[in-house]
Amino acid sequence: MNHTIFTRAKELDLPVLRKIGREMIKGREGFDTIELPQTGKNLLYYEPISSTGWSLGVIYPYKEMYASLQMLNVLIVALSIISLLLLVFFNFTIVNRMLGPLTKFARSAREVAEGNFTAELPKITSKDEMKELHDSFEFMQRELSEYIVHLKETTSAKEKIESELRIAKEIQMGMIPHIFPPFPQLNQIDLYAVLESAKEVGGDLYDFFLLDEKNLCFAIGDVSGKGIPASLFMAVTRTLLRSLAHKDKSTAAIVSEINATLCQNNDSNMFVTFFIGILDTSTGELRYCNAGHNPPLLIKKEGKTSFFEITKGIPLGLFSEFIFKEQITKLSGGDKLFLYTDGLTEAENWNKELFSDNRLLSVLQNSHANTPENLVKGVLEAVNQHVNGNEQSDDLTMLTILFKGSAKQEISLDNEIEQLKTATTWIEQSLELLNIPQTLEYTINLVIEEAFSNIVFYAYEPGQKGKIDISLDVEGEYVVIELKDQGKPFDPTAMDSPDTTLPAEQRQIGGLGVFLMKKMTDQVSYNRDNLTNQLTIKKKITQ
Repeated sequence: MNHTIFTRAKELDLPVLRKIGREMIKGREGFDTIELPQTGKNLLYYEPISSTGWSLGVIYPYKEMYASLQMLNVLIVALSIISLLLLVFFNFTIVNRMLGPLTKFARSAREVAEGNFTAELPKITSKDEMKELHDSFEFMQRELSEYIVHLKETTSAKEKIESELRIAKEIQMGMIPHIFPPFPQLNQIDLYAVLESAKEVGGDLYDFFLLDEKNLCFAIGDVSGKGIPASLFMAVTRTLLRSLAHKDKSTAAIVSEINATLCQNNDSNMFVTFFIGILDTSTGELRYCNAGHNPPLLIKKEGKTSFFEITKGIPLGLFSEFIFKEQITKLSGGDKLFLYTDGLTEAENWNKELFSDNRLLSVLQNSHANTPENLVKGVLEAVNQHVNGNEQSDDLTMLTILFKGSAKQEISLDNEIEQLKTATTWIEQSLELLNIPQTLEYTINLVIEEAFSNIVFYAYEPGQKGKIDISLDVEGEYVVIELKDQGKPFDPTAMDSPDTTLPAEQRQIGGLGVFLMKKMTDQVSYNRDNLTNQLTIKKKITQ
């Protein structure tokens, strides 16, 4: 059966084929795409044949045209996948070869970090960067092992030194007094001291001890340098002080002998600033000598605070022929001495500001009424607030002595009026010992004379033997006079006061002396206890 392009276009319902047929009749050439049931998508190419006047069309299915190209694509994809797999394999092999030792190195590094400095390292046969890393790790292991051995030896030696320093500090602190109050049997004084070393052991020193029942020797010093050498020099100085103070009561002589001894074989050229004082607790007399030390401060009872006027001298241990001078002053009841080393006034805060003399004066004036212990602790607190945690380079030492006044003065006399002369002499001596102003001597004499006479004439029968005990003491701002006897009960305060408005010839005999005694004093009281008459008289001290 013959078909034309137009019949096939009609049969297949392909307008595009009909269009191509018309183009072929017109003698044109070209190509177009058509869909056929048997072959699917096709390429139709048409061109006229000039010799016959016909047009020829060729249909070429896309499947056949691209078959080789699709095969090529499949081949390319397959080759790409194979290449990618090979690349991944080779990369994994190379990376594993490179990172494998690194992983082992990391494992070894963890063991080293945990303290196993002999941890096995991975074996490296190549001569590349991994070999350099291996050698570096090996060197680090050797160095760490040697360092730890050296560190253990150093730590052991350091602990031994620290232990020895702690023992040295205990020995040093054991050499200085640290029990307060040190002399509970001595009522005339109170004192307190503190020593804080900038290092384990230092060169500051303080000391105090009794030369006899009434003389207190005290000293403070500051050795040049720090540490063990300074502490040894301090120990020698303190030992010399204790040895020489009992032999010679002159402070200048004591200092001179200490200086001469320290100058011998002093190849290290060390020295110590030194202040020594000997206080007679019965009189308040203070003899002292200074060897280049900071002047102490005198804190009066009323609060006035000032530096001692001292002869400076030179530190001990420099010149054996130097002549030191003794000075003498007298303390009043309630006076305090404040001695210190320069580690106090030279204490620095973070801004390099010194604590200074002015701050010290201010603190002492504001706390002058405190006990020696509270005074020292108050100054220490002020210094700590000033430095605000800044580490100090110098030792700090303070010593405060309170002179309360002489002890109670007592005498026992026969109940004879002739004993008044002895009483008068005793009163004069006692007033001086108690530092009572001489302006009160007349009043006290008159009061005791009147009270003594009353006891002789009224407490005892004529010819009866007995004793009259008299005491003088200072309690705060009052002089306290006590008279005791074992005569019959007699209360002079119960006697009627005479009428001083009457003429002398009209007054009742007696009572005038008691009247004057009451007028001239602040308080007169009587008590009868255990067959003992006790008359107590108080007179306010006025300067």
